[in-house]
Amino acid sequence: MNDFSWLRHLLISLAPIIVGVAVLTISVYGVVFFQRWKNRNRRSPLTFKMLRNPGHSLFKVLDNLNDDLASNVFLIFFLPVLMFAGHTSAPFFLGTRVSTLTTILNIVAAILMEVFVIYRLSNIVSRRHRIREAYEAECAVGSELNLLMHDG
Repeated sequence: MNDFSWLRHLLISLAPIIVGVAVLTISVYGVVFFQRWKNRNRRSPLTFKMLRNPGHSLFKVLDNLNDDLASNVFLIFFLPVLMFAGHTSAPFFLGTRVSTLTTILNIVAAILMEVFVIYRLSNIVSRRHRIREAYEAECAVGSELNLLMHDG
């Protein structure tokens, strides 16, 4: 039974971190989901059908990517603080001293989480760059077509 006491200590020391990350993730995605759900049936006060500007759908995608970008940037700064809080509060709740193994595991877990968030952030940034270029190209084509309309 004592062979796995280190696992018990590890799980108890990681519990505040897991709960904190879960609460943060649920909060951020909950707010974004609620805003999208709240606006799902939103109707425009305009009574006639308007033409959409060039790149309108891409602009909406960019807006969603900006939300994802902001939440991941927040996670980059929040995760180390959360990991440190979990690491320093574990001895208080366990009534034990912090072991070297627990410290090393917490540092490795923090680094792995940061790498994962940075990986997601790099994917969002590259996708945002591609969508931004497509948006600008669509706006340029729309402008040229508007100029050509004047010529008939």
